[in-house]
Amino acid sequence: MKRIVKRIAIVLVAVTLLAVSMIPMVAFEVKRYYGDVDNDGLVSVEDARNILRMAIEISENNLSEHDFAAADIDCDSKLTVTDARRTLRIAAQLEAKNFMPAYEFNKYEDDFVALINAYRKVESDNELKNLILSEELSKVADQAAFEFVTQTGSGLRRGDGTYYNTLLDSYGVKYNFADKVMCVSTTSYAQCYDKMIKEMQSNKAFTSQNFSEIGIGAYSKDGRTVYWCIILVG
Repeated sequence: MKRIVKRIAIVLVAVTLLAVSMIPMVAFEVKRYYGDVDNDGLVSVEDARNILRMAIEISENNLSEHDFAAADIDCDSKLTVTDARRTLRIAAQLEAKNFMPAYEFNKYEDDFVALINAYRKVESDNELKNLILSEELSKVADQAAFEFVTQTGSGLRRGDGTYYNTLLDSYGVKYNFADKVMCVSTTSYAQCYDKMIKEMQSNKAFTSQNFSEIGIGAYSKDGRTVYWCIILVG
């Protein structure tokens, strides 16, 4: 009887662990420095220059809520020369860097896919159809990014040693062709996109006629370095 109970307990634990491993661990908060206007993870002279241009109203930049908060170092709800000066001091290591209040990460999937589709059109002279953003594929990509960071460090294999396509199978995704690309970047989707189009594998995937759907996932342990995952199927 004790053996039976023990076996049941082992099975229940295994099932629980499997269920937990299939939960995409995407929700995290962004840790960003004051002064890091372009959200590249650094406070630089270029950030100070951008803030100065906005302070004297010669810039056409439209800042998001969080970009504005990063630029507004003295938190007075306006951008001034003082903000630019302090950013420059931080860049020169004359003033300590400080984190903004953390905020919830957003993948901006629609905007990310719009960039990729625009790139597809340019590279193919409008011959490639737009990729369709799939919520289900994004769940797969979230899970893949989580497994990459916490289990494997491999773009090809999962924690159990199987190839990444078994994750697609476990979610019931139907496909004839599939590809998965990873990118280590900041919390900015634009930064990730810029890196991806310069890399051979992701560039080739983005401009392939084999794919019709796309999913975007991401995971971070520290809220600063983000491991992005894009899965394409067709």
